[in-house]
Amino acid sequence: MMEAAKRELQTKLTQLQMTRDKTETVLSSKNSNRIKRHVQSLQAIGNSTDEARRKLEGMKIEDGEDASAITSWSEEIENKISMVDEDVDKLAAVLTEAEQTKGDRKGETRPTRIRGRADRAKIQIPQRARRERSSGFRFHREPRRQANTRY
Repeated sequence: MMEAAKRELQTKLTQLQMTRDKTETVLSSKNSNRIKRHVQSLQAIGNSTDEARRKLEGMKIEDGEDASAITSWSEEIENKISMVDEDVDKLAAVLTEAEQTKGDRKGETRPTRIRGRADRAKIQIPQRARRERSSGFRFHREPRRQANTRY
């Protein structure tokens, strides 16, 4: 049973390393959805690797192995898993920066549009414009022309 747990841990560590190797490629893509998926993958694989490590650690303790040997072995595995945390932090920083940049671009390129009577009522209209509007005076339009009428 311990051999199966060792193989499982080794498989998880290999999978973890393969996923970490993809991190730079994902970072260079600057695709926020891809970065989010990669972060989730790293976290899931890191958690499952840690779970497999704890399971094997428990088996080693049951078999009566030396505590210092188990501790040093466990720290070695934890160091590999902690590299994932660094990658996740790096990806999260890039993702946050990309979202802020995206928000800045939205504000610059899209003018605010006013739709509907309720939205227009919220805007302060200068006194002159109110008078012109209420008197029927249309400063910005030409007077209407009569349709073909005969005299």
